[in-house]
Amino acid sequence: MSLWEKFKPRFLKKTKKESISSDPNIVPVPRDDIREKLLDAEVQDFMEQAKKTKEEWIAKHQQRKKEESIKQQKLEEKVAESRDQQIEKLEIPPVYTIFEMMNTFEENEDGTITLPLLKDGEEVKTFDNKKSYQQWVDEKQNKILEDRKQSLTPHEFYIIQGKGMERPFTGKYWWVKDMGTYS
Repeated sequence: MSLWEKFKPRFLKKTKKESISSDPNIVPVPRDDIREKLLDAEVQDFMEQAKKTKEEWIAKHQQRKKEESIKQQKLEEKVAESRDQQIEKLEIPPVYTIFEMMNTFEENEDGTITLPLLKDGEEVKTFDNKKSYQQWVDEKQNKILEDRKQSLTPHEFYIIQGKGMERPFTGKYWWVKDMGTYS
């Protein structure tokens, strides 16, 4: 068959005697209702494929998230374990506040009191009786309070030591609108 025969217009291809079905080169145009059904079927197939791929993608994404969280959890466990091992190797003595040191005491059988956390050089601090221990604690606490009172303004001392608070919206920076960092 020549190219002209293959691509010549349809109206030239058929004669009055020939029917459309007898010519193998002519494809009949479907009616509108059939065309709509074919289009709907193609759209339905496409939507099913899209739904399947979306569900597959979601499943893969969730699986990947689970794997990543498991990896992250294992990594965190390894880091915590190595950190704990390093801390055990350090052997740093615990740190106590002065008040913990003064208030952690042991009463001996002979009536003396020892402070195991408070040492004078290598020697543990000891007292003859409970009354002398209590006097020593009171003197130390008063001395600490006096030192803080001297180093702080009366308002700061009231806030820090007296557990006071300034009233809301009354601070010295409340009305200041200048640019900058206030601390």
